[in-house]
Amino acid sequence: MNRRHFIQKSAILLAAGSMAGQEMFAAASAKANKGRIGLQLWSIRPEMTKDFTGSLKQIGEIGYSGIETFGHFKEGEKFFGHTTKEVDTIVKDMGMSVCGTMYQGEEFLPENVNTPEWDSWRRCIAEVNSVGAKWIVQASAPGIYIKTMDQLKYIVTYFKLASDLCKKNGIKFGFHTHEHNFIVIDGICAIDYLLQNTNPKQVFFQFDMCNLLSEGVDPMDYLLKYPRRFPLWHATDYDVETKQIVEVGKGNMNYPALMEKAKSFGLEQLTVEIHTRGDHIASCKHAFDYFKQFKWTKV
Repeated sequence: MNRRHFIQKSAILLAAGSMAGQEMFAAASAKANKGRIGLQLWSIRPEMTKDFTGSLKQIGEIGYSGIETFGHFKEGEKFFGHTTKEVDTIVKDMGMSVCGTMYQGEEFLPENVNTPEWDSWRRCIAEVNSVGAKWIVQASAPGIYIKTMDQLKYIVTYFKLASDLCKKNGIKFGFHTHEHNFIVIDGICAIDYLLQNTNPKQVFFQFDMCNLLSEGVDPMDYLLKYPRRFPLWHATDYDVETKQIVEVGKGNMNYPALMEKAKSFGLEQLTVEIHTRGDHIASCKHAFDYFKQFKWTKV
C-alpha cells in the first residue's frame, strides 16, 4: 500500500470512527437526563416533513430522551408515514423513546365505550402499549371550547370513560390545558370544576405553561392548590408586556421557583413545546440547555 492509499484509507476509517463516536455520544447525552426532559414533536413539524429521521437525530444529539407524539389515530392515519412502533424503533437507535402521545379527538362521543366511535381510542391505546409508553393526553376538550355547565358535566363523564379504558390497558390518562379552559361558568372556573370532579387516581392534567400567563394565571397557585395533579408540564414561556409566546427563560414564567418545587409538585416529566417561529431545532437546543441547569433534571 503506497503512502497516498494509506492516507486515504486512514481518513475513511477516522471519519467512520468519528461518526460512530458522535452517534454514541448522542445516545449517551440523550440518556443522561434520565428521561426527565422530553420534547413534544409538534415543535418540529416543518423539519420532520422535510427530513423525518434527520430531524429526530438532531433532537437526540441535543440530549432529549423522551418524545411525545400527537394525532394519527384515526383509521388509516400514520405519524409522518410511520406507526408509533416504527417511530419508537427509529428513535431508540438515537437513545430516545416514545414516552406518550397526545390524542387529538375533538368530537363528543357516546357514553358507551363499546361503540365504533371509540375505535380511534382503542387504536391509540394499542399503539401506545406497543412501545411501552406511559400516557395518553387528551389534547383539547371535546368540542374544543367549553361554554356551558352541561358541557363541563359531559367532559367529566367523558374523562371517566376514557380514563377507565386507559386504566384497563395499563395507560395513564391526562388532559392538556388551553387558555380558553379558564373560562368561568356558573361562578366556577372550568379547570377547577374538572379538577374537583375527576378522580385524581385516574385523571391527571398537563399544563401548557404559557397559556396560564396569557390568562393572568400564576401556575404556582394551581400547583399548590392541587398537589400532584400536574405530573406533566408543557414547557413554554410568555411575555406579558408584548403578549407573545417566547423562548423559555425570556418571558415572565418563573421557572427557577417552579423547578425548585418540582419534586414536591410531583413533576415526572418536563416536555418542551416550541411555539415560536424561526429555527425550531435551535429553539429546542436553547430550551434543553436552559432546563438542564436545574437540579431536578439531573443532567
